[in-house]
Amino acid sequence: MVRSNHVAEAVALQARVDDIARGAALMTETTYKKQFIDALADTVPNHALETVLYRNFEALGVPAHTADEHAYANALAATYPGSDALPGIGAGYDAAIAETVRSLRAAAGGAMNDFLVPLYQGEAFQPGSTDVGDVSWQCPTGQIHVASWPNGCPGHSWQNVSCDRTEIGHKAAVHAGKVLAGAVIDLLEDPALLAAARAEFEKQTAAGYTCPIPPDAVPVVPD
Repeated sequence: MVRSNHVAEAVALQARVDDIARGAALMTETTYKKQFIDALADTVPNHALETVLYRNFEALGVPAHTADEHAYANALAATYPGSDALPGIGAGYDAAIAETVRSLRAAAGGAMNDFLVPLYQGEAFQPGSTDVGDVSWQCPTGQIHVASWPNGCPGHSWQNVSCDRTEIGHKAAVHAGKVLAGAVIDLLEDPALLAAARAEFEKQTAAGYTCPIPPDAVPVVPD
């Protein structure tokens, strides 16, 4: 797997890795086989859309959880390391936000993040893989996160699945829909918000989209 902060850099790095493989094969008088699996672009943030989403999140608040749901989340949090980590990207880059989030975590008193972290729109990097990145190069894109499992819960884990089938997961999904719907209404009623999002998008993507999928790539049928 080859990763970089931006898709164009990753494509250039992949070409270098391919050269290294060819060179290693020549040096050892061996052969190698390259099989492309998948590729995804970095996500282009849109602060204009994020602000609209955040305002709606503030107005709606966060989902409320019962005592039983808190007990369930606390029990899950005891099964993995990192449940005491500070949530939100901003906490890792802004000292003031980190202090605020630390206080909010203490006030919550449990594993569920029953609070809204401050909006952060500074420089940041979070590794991961999502095809939302490719979408964000085609149109203005904004995202939100709603707590649907305990704090610090590792992704793609059995703990994630154990929450998804509960009211904790259901409440998060419904609440996310409400925030998104509220933002859509704002965008429909105020064309200036859409114009600001579009102007920011055009500036952020001026360099053009680099497709990370090689032109000769074909679908692979599993044996």
